[in-house]
Amino acid sequence: MCKMVTLKKIAVYLIFVLLLGLIAGCGDNQSASSSEGDGNSKSVTLKLAHQWAGPQNGTGDYRSLLAERFAEEVEKASDGSIKVQVFPANSLVKATEQYDSLNSGAIDMAIWAPFYDAGKVPEFSITLLPGIIQSFDQAWQWKDEEVGKEFNTLLEDNGVKNLVWGWGTMAIATKNKEVISPEDLKGLKIRGAGKDTEKMLSQLGAGITSMASSEIYSALQTNTIDGTLTSFDSFLSYRIYEVVDYFNYTGGNSFLYSANPLVISNHAWENKLSSEQQQIIEKVSADLQDWVKETAIESNSETVQVFRDNGVKVHEMTPEESQEWFDAAQPIVEEFAQTSDTANELVEAAKKLHK
Repeated sequence: MCKMVTLKKIAVYLIFVLLLGLIAGCGDNQSASSSEGDGNSKSVTLKLAHQWAGPQNGTGDYRSLLAERFAEEVEKASDGSIKVQVFPANSLVKATEQYDSLNSGAIDMAIWAPFYDAGKVPEFSITLLPGIIQSFDQAWQWKDEEVGKEFNTLLEDNGVKNLVWGWGTMAIATKNKEVISPEDLKGLKIRGAGKDTEKMLSQLGAGITSMASSEIYSALQTNTIDGTLTSFDSFLSYRIYEVVDYFNYTGGNSFLYSANPLVISNHAWENKLSSEQQQIIEKVSADLQDWVKETAIESNSETVQVFRDNGVKVHEMTPEESQEWFDAAQPIVEEFAQTSDTANELVEAAKKLHK
């Protein structure tokens, strides 16, 4: 009887030890799985949204091309551990909802126009501020200069990280009357681009009408407006060359440039990516930067040729004419600089690049 009790105790003890071993093994497996999740082998899918139509046969708006190429290069460089799902043409969120969606986690990345959200962060206005940048080349200098670094800090303080700089050149196209100098705006109804530009145009005597880029074509067609100020790429994307008579081609001498950086949310950067994956994304982004600039330049050249091919009279703005527009915008710059210490610091840093 004693032997039977002893054998039962031994059996219970062995089962207990076996269970402890199984539990410990599960813990080890869970720990190993978590460790793998911190390494480069972790798979992650990032959602990237933008407002431009997807490429057709490898052609399209350079910002749309950037999204596709970024996704391809990142997946290749990470051996498939990072996938970027691209949502073009406002198919996931509207352009004006991107910033909130980045901060809420609804999307991870965007090719974004920060000035859309100047109502939330007033200093974002500098990315579409007339008279703050003198030339296309100067715009691209921001990346390596004090002003660009200060702006990137502003972005990160407000939830997003800049990966690739993008700049669009802005210009004016009109019906019936050619606009070459600021004085030519008097009496015309113009669609502006952002509140600061609208204020400038109004001060120069234009009547201002606000509308989305997608509404410009019909507004010109029905004579609701006499002209529009928008980016070269939007002129092409919305076929505005079909409904105007004059185009003031700014070339590399515009008084207005719009920033459209490729960004990732701080949350996605810090919580979805391992350090190795962050390094991969940073390298791909750096490698794409020169390509983005070259593609934007090609797009600008294509725009002016399309206007000419469609019978639009093209005036090529001279450096002297550009300076006249630039000078006319300075009251707007000074007003912006007075809105906050950060705004003033950004303006002063940008002015260090002025010729």
